[in-house]
Amino acid sequence: MARLREFPLERQEAETAITLRSRSSIRLGDALIAATALTHGVPLMTRNTADFQNIDGLTLINPFEGE
Repeated sequence: MARLREFPLERQEAETAITLRSRSSIRLGDALIAATALTHGVPLMTRNTADFQNIDGLTLINPFEGE
């Protein structure tokens, strides 16, 4: 597996999260996670793909798929 990267929560991520929450019923924590991935142009790796599948432009990776 490629090394993991950590991203700080900054203004752009917060603004994107606010936009995501205004468009759907996504929870705040999930909105911040999705906003961070979108802002940095990286895929989101999660087992919980259902909460993120309707976010335009977000690439999801489920590492447990097929188990």
